[in-house]
Amino acid sequence: MTIVEVCVESLESALSAADAGCHRLELCDNLASGGITPSQAWADLALQSLQCPRIVLIRHRAGDFCFAPAEKSAMLDSIERFSRLGATGFAIGAIDADRWDLQFMKQAVLQSRGCDLIAHRAIDVLLGPHPTTTNRIAELIDPLIELGYRRVLTSGGYSSAEHGVENLRKLVEYAAGRIEILPGGGVTPENAKRILDVSGASQIHGSFQRLPRLSDKITFDPDRFQQLKTRLNQ
Repeated sequence: MTIVEVCVESLESALSAADAGCHRLELCDNLASGGITPSQAWADLALQSLQCPRIVLIRHRAGDFCFAPAEKSAMLDSIERFSRLGATGFAIGAIDADRWDLQFMKQAVLQSRGCDLIAHRAIDVLLGPHPTTTNRIAELIDPLIELGYRRVLTSGGYSSAEHGVENLRKLVEYAAGRIEILPGGGVTPENAKRILDVSGASQIHGSFQRLPRLSDKITFDPDRFQQLKTRLNQ
């Protein structure tokens, strides 16, 4: 069975995706700019009212993933607050030049109270949009395994998972079940099956948004999600 995670930026979309049968939710805001931490107003309701696994994105601003000490402190506070409210996991990532900010990534583990930790698409900045090597994958994946991270959300370094599918395949092969690889970025009902088939991944991540989008707000579309399920079952 393919696990489908849906990223949402409103309570309405979260409820709709859960009703449509998604396996896991990532709660965010401002998906159009890559996603930031959701506002407490709707995220609290989602955490309290939904039963499916609920991952909270911890990223307090758009832009790069090199965070100032005050930003990192605020993100750690958010992990503690959302863990008390029932989050089952956190998507997080911080980098220092060409590597992970491992001190912060470890602090996130300690602050998470046993929740799942997901290294998000900050890894795509570290991989870069070009074919990667086993040595580079080891440099980025081994520390996450040692820290106890559950999975990595990545497009393989490219702008979309479809373009980065060969790197995704290398990541899945290197991970060998020690950490989950979750392809995400530009995933649609039309390309999801190819991404899964080529990469060898067993799960996928997308917004499956209503088209055409009439505003910056991204709204989950249950019809497109049904198209996805149909294609995955073919």
